[in-house]
Amino acid sequence: MSESKKVKKESPVEALPKYTRDKLLKCKALAKYQRDFVSVALKEREYTIPEAIKAVETVLKERSH
Repeated sequence: MSESKKVKKESPVEALPKYTRDKLLKCKALAKYQRDFVSVALKEREYTIPEAIKAVETVLKERSH
């Protein structure tokens, strides 16, 4: 009998490239947000685009309450 091989699959977020804050401030995916909000929201050195959007949305929700 053949043994089934266990292959570690990366989660979709792990497979995405990470970008520096400076690159994200200039990217089209975050262009709908004001740069100063993006700058405040991105505290880490690198993010994937979905992580960056989530961080910005979180800051905007906190500020609107």
